[in-house]
Amino acid sequence: MAYDKYADMCQGTMSVTTVQAGSLYQITVTVDSGWLQANANDYPVSIDLTMLAEPYSSDAIIDAPVYNLKPTQNFGSYTYNRVGYYSGWGIGRTIVRPDGMLNSTLYQSLNASQVNSVLFTVTEATGSADQTIQVHKLYNGENWTESNVTYDSMGYSCGVVTTAQLGNNAETTFDLTSLVKQWINGTNIASNGFMMKGVNENTVNKAFCSTEFGTTSMRPYMTLNYTPMITVSHTHLNVLEGKSTSFTIDVCPSQLEVSWGCDFNYINVVPQSDDRTILVYGNKSAVTSITITIGNTTISIPVIVNKKNMDGTYFIKNKGTGHYMEVEGGSTADDANIQQWDFHGMNWSNWIIELQNDGFYTIKSVYTSKYVSVYRGANAGGVPIKQASSPTADNVKWSIIPTNSGAYRFVCKTTNGANAVISVDKDEDINGTNLRQYLYTADSDYRDEWIIGWDVSMLGVNVNDNNGNLMNTAEGFEDIETLFVNNGCERFYQNTDTFSAGVTQDQLLHHIQNSTITLVCTHGDYNMIELTNGNLTDNKLLQLGNQYFANSELIIYLACKTGDGGENASNLVTKSVNAGINSAIGFEDNIPLDAAQAWKNRFFQLMVSNKDSSNPTLEGLLILTDWAIQTHQHYSGTYDADSNDDTPPESYSMGNYVLAGSNSVPDVFPNS
Repeated sequence: MAYDKYADMCQGTMSVTTVQAGSLYQITVTVDSGWLQANANDYPVSIDLTMLAEPYSSDAIIDAPVYNLKPTQNFGSYTYNRVGYYSGWGIGRTIVRPDGMLNSTLYQSLNASQVNSVLFTVTEATGSADQTIQVHKLYNGENWTESNVTYDSMGYSCGVVTTAQLGNNAETTFDLTSLVKQWINGTNIASNGFMMKGVNENTVNKAFCSTEFGTTSMRPYMTLNYTPMITVSHTHLNVLEGKSTSFTIDVCPSQLEVSWGCDFNYINVVPQSDDRTILVYGNKSAVTSITITIGNTTISIPVIVNKKNMDGTYFIKNKGTGHYMEVEGGSTADDANIQQWDFHGMNWSNWIIELQNDGFYTIKSVYTSKYVSVYRGANAGGVPIKQASSPTADNVKWSIIPTNSGAYRFVCKTTNGANAVISVDKDEDINGTNLRQYLYTADSDYRDEWIIGWDVSMLGVNVNDNNGNLMNTAEGFEDIETLFVNNGCERFYQNTDTFSAGVTQDQLLHHIQNSTITLVCTHGDYNMIELTNGNLTDNKLLQLGNQYFANSELIIYLACKTGDGGENASNLVTKSVNAGINSAIGFEDNIPLDAAQAWKNRFFQLMVSNKDSSNPTLEGLLILTDWAIQTHQHYSGTYDADSNDDTPPESYSMGNYVLAGSNSVPDVFPNS
């Protein structure tokens, strides 16, 4: 790199070693260490991806001079090529073809758009002053060889490609980029090669070194500079939490090495045996990306890891405004607006979330059977959110991503990972505000975040004791929330702050429907639990049907006699399982409030401490928790709250708890 035009570049050396002649070479660049360490230099240091057609090798480029006064003679073994008039030989021309490049698998895998430049360099040997030399296309001269080409067989000129001045004892480069692109495209035949001739063939007399010249550094050579092409099977990836998906990379040239990576610790990128198929595991919900690098070319593939399967029916509440997503006026028309409204429990604010085969979710109205969509699939901010009929269009497909606040953001498939989400306009808290698409912002405004459901809901009901005193059934909920959140539970609800307002039937059913685990502390009996206004009965649960409770894995009735008669009796616990709840826990006998609170604390502490066990069971947790009830005896209308008295009277029933349904402990700790 000693040329002036490279004065701002590093001084160093480059060597080329043949790995496989005509197709594969190892290029070693040695850089001056002082230059690398200079403070004035910018980083990163890069090396151009350039392929050399094995410079100075006699079989990489074939060339031969031809003369019109010797039309049938071959001069392919001569050490000089020539252009112009040569006394006694007539008009001289030189025929060239870069077989080393043309036969390489690298060149054959390129398309024309990847070619940046192709330069052919020759060194003058002898002749007159500087002369202009033309490079011409050829036709009708295919597949000639150095040993058989003649003036009569070389073919015919079909246009000038480029010109250059060839000086005395100088190296001259001809730009053949357009010609080589025509070869690749098939608009010109590469096996013809090209012809070099003087502008004035009667006066020009220039000789330059051929591939047979004794000094190898003076032989002609060709340099191809290209940009590698990376084609990826997906514009972005969508994977379900705890699952995997794959994508394929098509690289041109095919033999280039590929590297990839992801900065997000919960994404594992695993190459398969063909080294071009990549398996992506998503262990935690996130919006991130995978980078793919070939030489100096890097592309980024957005990756969205969705929350684990959230199939079910939900009311969807905006975390910022407290209003619920609904179809405007319950309209069944296409393009009806999706808006926010106070909770009313009607079907046009009830949504079915369904996982599709491509890893995205659809959000379908229970009332209209139409889908939440980005209007016309637009990717701009402020685009309205409306309902649409098609369940397969990309603008009705959504990624559901947990936020740091424990809510979710909805990212439409049409955004290709741009993270544009369903949002409520700023400062619009009123009923009837239409929803729109905006870029997500992780702030405390929360208008672009939505509460779909909870991992755990704890509800204390505003009820009186037998003496008419208000019972604080929500006591200790904050401690359990801290315990769960510190162990990876992302969504915890407790109504301590709104305890004085009590719990209505609609509110309780909403939480049972939308929670993995629900605990409710109140008065109870074998067929109902008491709410602030009215009761929730076993018949009401059965009327709702199994689909209503599809997301409810466990309900705990921290109330007296809800399991009266045991797990085989007809009581609220067994009826809850019959209604579609996966597991239910209650109590056969009466339990005092302080006993209930102690039991609750012990049970959930055990759930957390056993979260990493290989096979924790609800029965196992209940056996370990039973002491809390046994040491708080309830008999003859009085409470014995002495926790040191662990000997119950003979009339007290050991194993007071009742479990119905599945024995599996719900997983609400995604980080474990």
